[in-house]
Amino acid sequence: MEVDLWGAGGSGSGYLGTNLTPYAGGSGSYVNCQLAISGPGPTVITVIVGQGGQTPAYGSSVIINAIGGGGGGDAKANHTPGGGGGRSTIKNPYNTAEDWVTAGGGGGGGKCWSCLKFTAFLYTS
Repeated sequence: MEVDLWGAGGSGSGYLGTNLTPYAGGSGSYVNCQLAISGPGPTVITVIVGQGGQTPAYGSSVIINAIGGGGGGDAKANHTPGGGGGRSTIKNPYNTAEDWVTAGGGGGGGKCWSCLKFTAFLYTS
């Protein structure tokens, strides 16, 4: 069986105000492979489809993890980093604690509070 898997992308960072710079989340990975499935009877294959990264609301203390294991960003006031995207995977039907093949999710966008202020400071003599 030929398999094409895409991991979910991470979310971008949120921003509020003039001193914050938004950053894009990373793309999920891509995997193409052949799986040889043999054995008696029908085989049930479990596929987990990664969810795109989640960005929490400004000032929220709730961290929202993505399906497939992507960690959520931790919002602090108006600093909101993006959450990581979840992996997409096909589980081993004979040992469900194991993945047969996995495409990793992308990282969440970072945060930079007062980046403009720091940049101006670094280039000022």
